[in-house]
Amino acid sequence: TWVSQVDDMILRFIPEGTFQMGEDADRSYVQCQLLLEPFYTSNCSWNWFTDEEPVHTVMLEAFWMDQTEVTNAMYARCVTAGVCSPPHDMRSYSRSSYYGNTSFADYPVINVDWIQAVAYCEWAGRQIPTEAQWEYAARGGLAEALYPWGNSFDSHLANFCDVNCP
Repeated sequence: TWVSQVDDMILRFIPEGTFQMGEDADRSYVQCQLLLEPFYTSNCSWNWFTDEEPVHTVMLEAFWMDQTEVTNAMYARCVTAGVCSPPHDMRSYSRSSYYGNTSFADYPVINVDWIQAVAYCEWAGRQIPTEAQWEYAARGGLAEALYPWGNSFDSHLANFCDVNCP
C-alpha cells in the first residue's frame, strides 16, 4: 500500500497481468434470473447484458488504485484548495444534510459529475481508473469467477438487497 500525501487516500498496488474481460450474455442472464426474478415483479432481459460481450483478453501494466471511495472529507480538501467545485447537491437520498456534515465526513462523496471527478483526480495526482483496470482489480485475482469471491452468489458479500433485506 501507499498513502497519498495530498488527501491521505490509501492506494493498493495492482500488479501487471492478463485477464478475460467482459461477460457472456447468456451466463449473466441466467444469474439475473436466479437473483432478481424471485424477489421482484420485473423480469430480466437478455439485452441488458449484450454490451458486455465479447469476452476478450486484456493485458494491463501495473497500476495503483484507491483502496476505497473518495470521502466527503477528502473531496472537501480539494474544494478548499479552490480546485474542485462542491457537489451538485449537499443531500443524499436518505439524509437532508450529507456533504459538509461532519457526521458523514468518512462517507463516500456523492453528487459529483465526471468533470468534478477528473478535477479531483488531477488535484490528487491520480486518474480515474479505466474500465479494464476497475474490472481487473475488482476480480481480486480470480480470472474466470462470476464474482470477486468465486462463482456462488452471497448477498452478504455485496451491496445487494434480496429477500434477506429488512
